[in-house]
Amino acid sequence: MTAETNQPTGPMEGMITKAEVAKRLKKTRRTVEYWQKKGIIPYVKIGQSVLFNWPVVVKHLETHYGVNNSPSA
Repeated sequence: MTAETNQPTGPMEGMITKAEVAKRLKKTRRTVEYWQKKGIIPYVKIGQSVLFNWPVVVKHLETHYGVNNSPSA
């Protein structure tokens, strides 16, 4: 952790839970689980725990699923 921010640094930085992914994507946890099963979003499983690297999830969705970041007309 950095002394100034008390934020973690290193390989686990950016890792979030399934509940947080669902919240950020405005979907249910069940939808996130379905997307995991179908390979739509990348995740890391360690034993019974599942974590998501948020920057990797965003990049994967942008690359493979045509996320449109342009403003609406």
